Parts: sequence; structure tokens; C-alpha cells
Amino acid sequence: MRFYTIFLEWKGGTFIAQERAESVPGAIEAWAQSPTVDAIPDFGPSIRNQIVSDLENEAPTPIDALSKVWCHSAVSGDDFALIHIVQTEQ
Repeated sequence: MRFYTIFLEWKGGTFIAQERAESVPGAIEAWAQSPTVDAIPDFGPSIRNQIVSDLENEAPTPIDALSKVWCHSAVSGDDFALIHIVQTEQ
């Protein structure tokens, strides 16, 4: 399994977590379903489910000129979640 660091920009805050997974989408899905995100204010099941369902239609985007860095986003109502994922070594 690979090790990923996930950075979430949400409602003016930055939240960081780490997950182990076989792939970038797998890391995002594991993170969205983990108890770690329960502590993020107003980051409820609606936006978490939206993030995971968006993975079915659109893979995280690799960031040009960077190695092992991706971006993913989701919208829920008027709220926007920006997620950066970095494959890291432990």
C-alpha cells in the first residue's frame, strides 16, 4: 500500500490527514469515510458522499510539473472543497 497526505481547503480552513491505499482515488475514499474528517466543521455526509461519487466520473487531476501530486474538488450547494493529494514516504 502507498502512503498519501491529503490537504483539504474547506470554508476558510486547511485540514491535513494521511491515509494508506492502493491508489489516489482509494486514498480519497478512505479519508472521506474515516473518523478523522468527523472533526471538520460542517463537513457532513453530503459533501463527503459527493467527493466519493465524483471519483466515479472524474479521476483526481495530476498537477503539471510535479511528481506524485493530484488535485480533486467537489461542490455541495454553495460550498466548495479543494483537495490536494501527495504520495509520500513514511
